[in-house]
Amino acid sequence: MDLVGNTFFGNVAPDGGGGAVLWKKATNVTSLGSIGPATLTKHAHHLCGAQGTSNTARYGPCVATPYHSLGSTGLPSAASPWYAGVSFPLEVRKRDAYGQ
Repeated sequence: MDLVGNTFFGNVAPDGGGGAVLWKKATNVTSLGSIGPATLTKHAHHLCGAQGTSNTARYGPCVATPYHSLGSTGLPSAASPWYAGVSFPLEVRKRDAYGQ
């Protein structure tokens, strides 16, 4: 896919991801030609400009992918162990290939 010379602005995806571009497969985000490796910063700047050109979405205002992995916070560690019978905070979030 060649997206050289395009700029996306004023797009809205209120119920999902990718205000400008929602890649159907995470493999599509490996590179964008001459801009180098796939990073959220490089893709967003390349496609939506330095200011993001007013694209909005539930996640990924410029670019996003469908669900890719889970991210969690609150898991036990040596510094913060869990004990039986004691409540603990645990948060699990779905993330796209960019970690959004």
